[in-house]
Amino acid sequence: MFSDLKSTANEHLAHERQLWQEFQAALRGQWSEALDVYYLTIYGVAEVADRYIDRHAAGAATRHDDTFRALAFLHQRGRRVAWETFALLSNGFPNGAMARARTLHELAVIGTVIGEYGRQPATSNLATRFLDYEVIEELRACEGGYSDFVADEHYVKELRKRGEVLTEQYKPPFVERNGWAAILNSGEPPSFKQLEALAEWRGCGASTK
Repeated sequence: MFSDLKSTANEHLAHERQLWQEFQAALRGQWSEALDVYYLTIYGVAEVADRYIDRHAAGAATRHDDTFRALAFLHQRGRRVAWETFALLSNGFPNGAMARARTLHELAVIGTVIGEYGRQPATSNLATRFLDYEVIEELRACEGGYSDFVADEHYVKELRKRGEVLTEQYKPPFVERNGWAAILNSGEPPSFKQLEALAEWRGCGASTK
C-alpha cells in the first residue's frame, strides 16, 4: 500500500490541494468580513499594548514592578493565543478555536485580578506569586510532555529544585491549581469561578459554567 501511495503521491496531493483551495474559497466567501475584523482587532490591540509596554518597561517605576511584569507577560501570552484562535478559525476549525478562546478568557480574568489586587497592601505580592508560579507550570509541562520545547534532564532537575524552594516559601497549597492566588482566598487556592467573580467587579464578565 505504501508503494502505491508513493507512486501516486503527486496525483493525490494535487487533488487534496484543489479540495483545500475550494474549501478556503467557500470559507472566505461566507466569513471573510468577520475574519478580517477579528484580524484587525488582534493587530490593533497588540500594537497599542506593545507600544505602552515599550514606553514604560525601562522606567524606574516599572523596572522592578512585578505587577507590570506579570501583566506584560500575560499580554504576550494572550496575543499568541489570539493569533492561534485566528489561525484555527481561518482554516475551518471552530471547535479548536473555541478552546483557544476559552484560554484567552482565562488569561483576561487572571490579568484583571492581578491588575486589581496586585498593588493593594494586603496582597502586594500577588504578581510575584504569579510569576513564580510559572516555574510550577513549566515543570508540569515538561513532565507531562507538552512543553513548548524538549527540555533536557538538567533543566527539569533545576525546575524541581526551584519548585521545592517556592513550595517551602509559599507553603504547599502554592503548587495546586491557582495556588498563586491563595492569598485572595484565605490561604486556599481559589477555583477559576472564584477568580471570575473577583474579576467581574472590574467588568470582566463571568462565565455561565
